[in-house]
Amino acid sequence: MSQVASAVGHHLESGEHEMSFIRKYIFSTDHKTIGKQYLLTGVVMAIFGGALAIFFRINLANPGFLTDSQYNASLRSRAIMFFWVAMPILLGVLETCLYPL
Repeated sequence: MSQVASAVGHHLESGEHEMSFIRKYIFSTDHKTIGKQYLLTGVVMAIFGGALAIFFRINLANPGFLTDSQYNASLRSRAIMFFWVAMPILLGVLETCLYPL
């Protein structure tokens, strides 16, 4: 325990600061952190695409729930969401996290 405590004390005494959230997660060059960013993007887009799918299905069950332009926009956006989910999760996470290891 004394070695760990001395290492932590030396770290703080040397003048190094802990990295801020922005520096650690937004401007990171670490492959694991970039993989987490890809994963987060894929999950957010999957939730957004899922919401559009729910609206699409509600409109199929109750015609008139969405206007024609909203229906077309939700249908087009759902197709785009597949690419925003598949590419970051399958390619980004696998290539960025697993290949360097």
